Amino acid sequence: MDLEYVVGKTFNDLNNINEPFAKAEYENCNFVSCDLANADLSGVVFQDCKFQDCNISLAKLKNTALRDVGFTGCKMLGLQWGNCSQFGFSIKLHNCVVDNSSFYKVRLKNAQFVNTRLLEVDFTEADLTSVIFDGCDLNGATFDNTNLEGA
Repeated sequence: MDLEYVVGKTFNDLNNINEPFAKAEYENCNFVSCDLANADLSGVVFQDCKFQDCNISLAKLKNTALRDVGFTGCKMLGLQWGNCSQFGFSIKLHNCVVDNSSFYKVRLKNAQFVNTRLLEVDFTEADLTSVIFDGCDLNGATFDNTNLEGA
């Protein structure tokens, strides 16, 4: 299935309850104050995109591509990051809440978590080589068989 290609667009106040999220390949797009809680983002590609003040809690991320994607001030509770496409996976989170999420077996090399709350997050078997955790709350986080070299 070929995805629609959307480039350089800003989406304000999208609401998943009123309209399902459009399956597409988004490049250099901005998502501002969008409520994507419980959205099905499966198979969607985000390349060089930014999410600001969005709620993405409990979204479905099966084969979702996150390539150089930034999140600022976002609420992202209960996400299964391990379901994302691992090809080119690269994220930066600033001032976000990511509680009760799982990065099980995710390769997060060079990811940035700045002033982000990561309560009860599972990093089991994840590759956190050179990841930056600056001003983060990792209370209750699980690091089992996790590569933390240079983090």
